[in-house]
Amino acid sequence: MSLAKVREYVGPSLMQLAKGLKPGQFTPPKKVAGGYKIIYLVDRRDAFPPDFNQIRDRVKSEYLKRKDDQALRDYLDKLKNWYEVERHSKI
Repeated sequence: MSLAKVREYVGPSLMQLAKGLKPGQFTPPKKVAGGYKIIYLVDRRDAFPPDFNQIRDRVKSEYLKRKDDQALRDYLDKLKNWYEVERHSKI
């Protein structure tokens, strides 16, 4: 599991404790909302970035999606400035 994914699960404070672990070690119990958490490090592996040719299609797709999302946001902002918009919270 990547460090980013672990941080997502356990939060930044426990992640700081976990960074110093060696395989076979565990963190002391850390009080969190709803109980306690302990991290046990089974294995540590170096992460290598994937070859660009392997992820080219994903990168292109994500780029185009973000570009489309930005164009839509810009268009909606333009419409909001052009027309008077009223929001009703009871709907």
